Amino acid sequence: MTIFDQILRHEMFEAAPPVLVDVGAATELCGKWREIGKYSICVAFDPDLRQMDYIEKEDSRFRKLYFFPQLVHGSVNGEVDFFLTASPECSSCLEPDREKLAVWNIAPFFETVETRRMNAVTLPEVLRRLGLDRIDALKCDTQGTDVRIFDSLGPEVQRNLLSFELEPGLVDAYKGEDKFWKMLQYMDATGFFWMSDCRIERLRYLPPAVRDRYFSGWRKKLANTVLPGAPGWCEAAYLNNFRKIELSERNCRLGWIMAMIDRQYGFALELADRGRESFGDSVYENMAAHTLKSMPFLKPVLCKLLHKVLG
Repeated sequence: MTIFDQILRHEMFEAAPPVLVDVGAATELCGKWREIGKYSICVAFDPDLRQMDYIEKEDSRFRKLYFFPQLVHGSVNGEVDFFLTASPECSSCLEPDREKLAVWNIAPFFETVETRRMNAVTLPEVLRRLGLDRIDALKCDTQGTDVRIFDSLGPEVQRNLLSFELEPGLVDAYKGEDKFWKMLQYMDATGFFWMSDCRIERLRYLPPAVRDRYFSGWRKKLANTVLPGAPGWCEAAYLNNFRKIELSERNCRLGWIMAMIDRQYGFALELADRGRESFGDSVYENMAAHTLKSMPFLKPVLCKLLHKVLG
């Protein structure tokens, strides 16, 4: 039994299990939740069902899994246009910006194959239907609308959210999209979170006319692979900073688990200390000990020695 098991088998989580929401689950559910899934309620959405065969197999992974084959919208409960693209992972309620995408190697993935009127729903409406008053962890990959969906939750749900992941763009991929700068501005303004990770994904700049003029044969096929990448979008993660949230035992313990999942060991130690000082339970000593044990102290030392040996 892991320490996550020990924590999540407590009666407080039996009465109020973790609520995990995955918006944009076109090809898989959030892998970071694997260790806590069997104790959690998962609510997943994706309107593009072309690669959703996996969802039936995921049911046993969670205490309860609700799947909605619907589009999550920032403000509309009703029908909206949905642009199905060559790649299901690029489908969106926003129209791809073909002109600005044309210079990038990923442009073919965004080709619209069909535009449909689809049923949309807001997250507050779904929470109301399911009788849920909170979200503990939220992952959004909605191709351009992550920030407006987060905004639709309102400050009370936002304040109590422990973990948030989203994928805003850096280049122009969709018309009217929520880009990286908007995420930074919005998240900073809430005062509820700190950014725990930000991985930049890269694209290749090569307009088709230039490629066709200067390359042919095998060089044309390999041109994109030899070009240096340019920042295209980011995978950002936020953790609740616990400045404006109630420091309950449930929040403290689950917040520690979210910090450990993100390998933010310093923050995990801080939460373990705050829990021990506030509640006095020995579990917080175990949480701190597990955090220290998980920290890869030897890795930088071994890397430095290996660098010296190899010159």
